[in-house]
Amino acid sequence: MASSATCSTSSTAASEHALDARVKPLAVGLLVESVLADRYVAELALWIQSEPGLRLALIVAPGPAPRANPLWRAIASVEKLLVKSNERHRDHYAVHDLRAIVDRSVPVVPGPDVEQLKALRLDLLVSFSDVPRDLLGVSRLGAISVRADGFWA
Repeated sequence: MASSATCSTSSTAASEHALDARVKPLAVGLLVESVLADRYVAELALWIQSEPGLRLALIVAPGPAPRANPLWRAIASVEKLLVKSNERHRDHYAVHDLRAIVDRSVPVVPGPDVEQLKALRLDLLVSFSDVPRDLLGVSRLGAISVRADGFWA
């Protein structure tokens, strides 16, 4: 009797594997301010690449972010010192070059060309700043904006 249960379990596992092989992975595009990104953007890019149901299709990095006003930069500098003194969060402000950590087949483009993005047939666009209005319709499932103060869908 145990052999039929084992056979049934392996049959279920085989059919689940066959189903996984037929499911097309979701094509995800990342919209970042720069290819020099923080730890959290880098971890998300690596996670997307490691998930079989996801495919990192594109990284759009328009260029360097505009410089913040001097008072904000001073506040951020003090915060960085405080965070770096905490052992658990020491790498919070580490900078990672996305070109060096993602698969070489993932294109990194310098600007959001709407027609180019539509041609890629993205399923989801994940942005780490506000999503420009003209990019809202480039992906099948829309866009998610992840920001320091939360996220918006």
